[in-house]
Amino acid sequence: MLALLGEAAPLLPTSYSLLPLLDALERIEQAADARLQTLQAQIDEAVYDLYEITPADRALIERELGARPPELVWPQLERKSAPEKRREHVRRLLSSLLLQALKAKPDGLLPLSAGTGHETALEAVRRGLAGLFGEQAAFRMEGELKQVLGRDLGAWLESDFIKWHTQLYKQRPVIWQLSTGERANTFGIFLYIHALDGDTLRKVQTQYLWAQRRAFESERDTAHAAEAYARVLAAEQALETLAAFEARLQAVIRGDVAVETPAWAAGPYRAGVYDPVLDDGVKVNIEPLQAGGLLRYKKLV
Repeated sequence: MLALLGEAAPLLPTSYSLLPLLDALERIEQAADARLQTLQAQIDEAVYDLYEITPADRALIERELGARPPELVWPQLERKSAPEKRREHVRRLLSSLLLQALKAKPDGLLPLSAGTGHETALEAVRRGLAGLFGEQAAFRMEGELKQVLGRDLGAWLESDFIKWHTQLYKQRPVIWQLSTGERANTFGIFLYIHALDGDTLRKVQTQYLWAQRRAFESERDTAHAAEAYARVLAAEQALETLAAFEARLQAVIRGDVAVETPAWAAGPYRAGVYDPVLDDGVKVNIEPLQAGGLLRYKKLV
């Protein structure tokens, strides 16, 4: 885009702070739109001249075509407010960092919950921001991210991200969010669909859910020894939530969750267990998880 603008390109801020960067990006987009409009007008003039279009025919053509869109750089957000465009830029930046982190994991899994012994989605996104802007700048940016998104980064990833992502991908998300679902979100994990196979849900259970369970068991025992009974109760409630989630997870793994499967689909159940076929697409493969109550939101796709 900067190459398109040439010498007219607005200057980028020299320090990495989110709000000035977004201001600069807005100026770049406006300048690019103006430049594209000028180039398009020049092309129109050249075409009309080349084909010797009369003024009357030209007026007819332009009336039939209607007004040219005012925003050519990002037509999907045409006429959206500046705050909404800022939010969308930030959402796509964070989404890109999350997707990169998921693709880098052989199992395609990133927990949202601390306590599994694995890097969390929040930690992965923070690491991505630090890689782009440096650790100090990335740390300072979190306050600006909250200002743009309307909530802090961790809460946005846990609550808002998957709805936005699903809408962006037209109800066929490539990232899925499994979750115990209650407000406390005792356990949650992101899953990258292109790493999905017949072992994925077992890995969620044995490598992440069981680790989370051990962390709460340790907390319960420590709290009991300290006679901190409120903490004991909280840990026991969390363990009950995890047990209920694991039962739902096992039901999907065993193929016990009934779903309507198109006749042409090879999966999602094969040999009596959940064994997805990626070529069947998102809807076929996600339906058992959705019907089985494993997703962050009950009706996502």
